[in-house]
Amino acid sequence: MKKCSRCKKEKDESEFGKQKITKDGLNSVCKKCRNDYRKTTYMYHSKPVRFYYLNYKKAKKCTKCGKIKLIGEFCKISRNSDGYEYRCKECLNPLRRKHYYEKEKKYSSIEYYEGNEKVKICQKCKTVKPVKDFKVFKNGKKTAYCKKCSEKILNQIKRRKI
Repeated sequence: MKKCSRCKKEKDESEFGKQKITKDGLNSVCKKCRNDYRKTTYMYHSKPVRFYYLNYKKAKKCTKCGKIKLIGEFCKISRNSDGYEYRCKECLNPLRRKHYYEKEKKYSSIEYYEGNEKVKICQKCKTVKPVKDFKVFKNGKKTAYCKKCSEKILNQIKRRKI
């Protein structure tokens, strides 16, 4: 007689599958419980997830794609109750990339040549101006706003502080 680790019932040793690694040479889960587990996991995956991961809460359902995935496929985040993101990395990465490029686009615009003169589009007034009309940072990059718009923004900030 052996106790199944899943259903916690005492069963005959013939109801357990073989496993060479264990001392008694038998699996810790009975054949019936193992088959029930396999049926449920195949509904969610094309590949089965190992019993160990689901049994010890090492799997989670993604809110975007709806698939049950291993916890390693989710980003860690302290603000959630379980300590992991609600969406898997696969669903989250395109959103992060999109946000990054939108942010990058906001702070810099591309310089290009118009005739012989190098020009850039001001992000504030949306006009094409020569590169010399933009301020330069210490690292050599130019601001996204022309000098005129930068001065207007600085004046607005100063007025708010006073």
